[in-house]
Amino acid sequence: MSGPFDWKPGEHGVAIGQTGSGKTWGMKNGAIPYWMSTVGRVGIIDVEEGRDFSEPIFKPRSLGTLLKWSAGDKPFLARVQANVEDAEMFLNELSDGLLSQGHDMYLYLDESSYWTPHGNAYPKYDALQARARKRNISVISATQRPQLASKTVYTQSIHRIWYYVDQYDVENWLSRSAKPVFDHMPEVPYGSYSFLQQHPDSTITRHAPVPKYDWDAWTK
Repeated sequence: MSGPFDWKPGEHGVAIGQTGSGKTWGMKNGAIPYWMSTVGRVGIIDVEEGRDFSEPIFKPRSLGTLLKWSAGDKPFLARVQANVEDAEMFLNELSDGLLSQGHDMYLYLDESSYWTPHGNAYPKYDALQARARKRNISVISATQRPQLASKTVYTQSIHRIWYYVDQYDVENWLSRSAKPVFDHMPEVPYGSYSFLQQHPDSTITRHAPVPKYDWDAWTK
């Protein structure tokens, strides 16, 4: 089976879209179920207090639990509520733990802008992007504003998912930095939940909205 989320562990990705455009929906109902059905090892770093992950399977786990499970060999799904009051310290522990013992998994950062204040990435975020591949860890970063994300996100991510972005970013960022996406952006109107997939060879595919996944049935 293949599709827009058919990424091997160690291949990084980025999901870009304005609030309400469907990026968290697409990752929760499309990407994460796919990765659970294949590799079966997924960590979620959430800064929104579980509002988008209300099902029992997403009950909060500690960062220590995620790191322990990432070092083992069993399947797991762990959502960790990030400590945004001390984002850099949280990220340091996450990065150091995964890069020392974690392996063969997907790590989804639901709002990566917390790790790139003022557009400058915390050092451990860039380190995680640069070194996780060697441990077969895919880092998937979601962001509302592409121009505020770390440049490392783009240089390290070979899979790029684009939802609707606002007119400011279209005119001031996409037109200069992602011209192929700029040309296709009218195909993903706000609220449509459709998205563009920018493949590693730079070709672009438009996908229909991801249907809701029955997580309650998955947990039984």
